[in-house]
Amino acid sequence: FSMDFSDGPYSMYALQINPGYALSEYVEIYANFAPFFISNPRAIVGKVQQLRLEGGETATITFSRPKMQYGGEIFWFPPMEKTASLAT
Repeated sequence: FSMDFSDGPYSMYALQINPGYALSEYVEIYANFAPFFISNPRAIVGKVQQLRLEGGETATITFSRPKMQYGGEIFWFPPMEKTASLAT
């Protein structure tokens, strides 16, 4: 489950599916799929709709809402040098 914490006019929620596989200790790959999004208008949308423009038109906020999402991710963790511990 994911939530959008941006300052956009709509709150976005999605159920994401992220199957992945570790190719080695240092490399992982993941597919990403969100089959749907739920969007709720924030308070600013109602406030803007209450505004009246010259000519009697109503102000609106136009916002593109996603229908689905897919993608991929590759994580690479560079190997760390092993350091010898110093005994005192």
